[in-house]
Amino acid sequence: MQKMSLKKLNDLFSGNARALLFVKSDHCHLCHKFEPIVYSLERKYHGDIRFFVSSDEEEVVAEAVAEQINGVPSVILFKPDGYLVVPDPVEPDPHTWYTREYIDNFLKEW
Repeated sequence: MQKMSLKKLNDLFSGNARALLFVKSDHCHLCHKFEPIVYSLERKYHGDIRFFVSSDEEEVVAEAVAEQINGVPSVILFKPDGYLVVPDPVEPDPHTWYTREYIDNFLKEW
């Protein structure tokens, strides 16, 4: 998973690549537990979807996505005609917030 930069983020907002941005906090236990799930999805979609990670402590990137997300962990999906902030699950997993299946379904449809 590549670290996100403001340039890469701007490229995604205006580009034509399919990508997933995982926004986390270094102090969030849910983020740490969810991170291996994102890595497993990256392996599954290797070559089809680019995966990025950003900490909400990285001010430049955090400011750019702050209005898009409600908190961490958050997932933003990009494709040529727009982006989607994956909504909070109705029944979040108490250990990871999102589940692998929940994100995988969005990736398949998006």
